[in-house]
Amino acid sequence: MKGQDKRARARWRGFEDGRAYARSLRLKNWAEWISWAGSGARPIDIPSNPRVVYKGDGWISVGDWLGTRRIHDKNRAFRPFSEARSLVRNLGLKSYKDWHSWCKSETRPYDIPSDPRRIYEGKGWTNYSDWLGLSKYAGRIRTYRPFEEARAFVRSLGLKGVEGWRAWAKSSERPEDIPYNPNIVFKNRGWASFEDWLDSTRVFWKRTWRSFEEARDYVRTLGLKSFKDWRKWSSSGQRPKDIPSTPWVVYRGIGWKGMRDWLHR
Repeated sequence: MKGQDKRARARWRGFEDGRAYARSLRLKNWAEWISWAGSGARPIDIPSNPRVVYKGDGWISVGDWLGTRRIHDKNRAFRPFSEARSLVRNLGLKSYKDWHSWCKSETRPYDIPSDPRRIYEGKGWTNYSDWLGLSKYAGRIRTYRPFEEARAFVRSLGLKGVEGWRAWAKSSERPEDIPYNPNIVFKNRGWASFEDWLDSTRVFWKRTWRSFEEARDYVRTLGLKSFKDWRKWSSSGQRPKDIPSTPWVVYRGIGWKGMRDWLHR
């Protein structure tokens, strides 16, 4: 029997050649494969039961064999996030629609996921603009604030839980030098947990701030022209301790009308 097994294996095409042939048939599922395999059209060197013949020699799944891509993600080994994103950015896709069309094409490598948001959540994923290279800052190596400074800033926001953090981090209020995924950026550089990252009880709510009108009057004397000017001044060391760096949080519901009103009469 062992001798027969060896002779049988010797006559089969190599796995990749066999798979390429199987994919060229454009069969939709295993039932169609079985029907075709028993039809008499199957070449003698293509096995009717490839998952047995190629087990341990390249076999992954029926979806991979037939090219239907109906394969559970848990069975795949995807490229690391940075490598996958680099490949995708080089495609020159201009929108999510372009991405979706490309995903359904035969050109998408097996180890590039069709749903990168789910696969790379917590591993570098930000959004599709960043993934495709459409973001204003995509491809640029960012310089983030040191961990201690970034954490102090975030704690001052008084955000409630990870959901509060995610909502704020996705908004336009997040400075460029505060990372969306601090657990990745600051891994082994001070990161402990989101509870530690967000804890504001020691540095924020126990402060006594100037009243909204007094604080706004003071800020208006500075001659700042934009939010960028505000951020630069706010972190320069010149800001009085009773003027918050995040007035939209402190004065929400008690006078806050927006940055334009805050900076200009």
